[in-house]
Amino acid sequence: ASEHIVSALPPVRAVAAENLAVLSHDPSRQVMTEAASGPDLGQIERFVDVVFGYCDGLIAVRRFTEKGQTPGRRPQNIWLPADHDAAAQIHAHACSAMAAGLAVFVIPGTVARAGQASADDVQQMQTILVDLDHGDIEAKRGHLAAHLGEPTLEVASGGITLEGQRKRHLYWRLSEPARGDDIAALCGVRHLLAAKVGFIINTGGY
Repeated sequence: ASEHIVSALPPVRAVAAENLAVLSHDPSRQVMTEAASGPDLGQIERFVDVVFGYCDGLIAVRRFTEKGQTPGRRPQNIWLPADHDAAAQIHAHACSAMAAGLAVFVIPGTVARAGQASADDVQQMQTILVDLDHGDIEAKRGHLAAHLGEPTLEVASGGITLEGQRKRHLYWRLSEPARGDDIAALCGVRHLLAAKVGFIINTGGY
């Protein structure tokens, strides 16, 4: 069914580094805090639980050269089972990528087979994801939270806006994975929310 309910889970309470960096929003102080640099296994475990905890299939993990870095390095993909070992394997991959000066992107849905990584290949998704990467991030976050409730997870996606605010991915976890036609409905909700905060997304359909 398409009437999935966003789970009322508390937001994450710690911050890691730019690769899979998890943000904590402290409502009492309205500030962000940071932990030590480097991929943090505990935060990655939280990320995997929120984004893939209900899902079956394979997680597609991509590492790539970010803008402004040396060009010519092809993206590298791996596929990991969405199981209890996934967080540790993603952590190892993120550490390797960081050592090589590469960024990591985890497709927020599972696929059926290795080699699949396009939007059409996604079999299950269990979060509503909104990417905030320009303008007044705090105001946009506040608008979304006022209508959807606090996000289950906030991730520092890397970089700072012209207004001096961290770019973020916000995740709201569903009560069960979306499958089949519900995935298209879920992506439609994501595009609607992005439009509500003045951002047109172009992420290949995820």
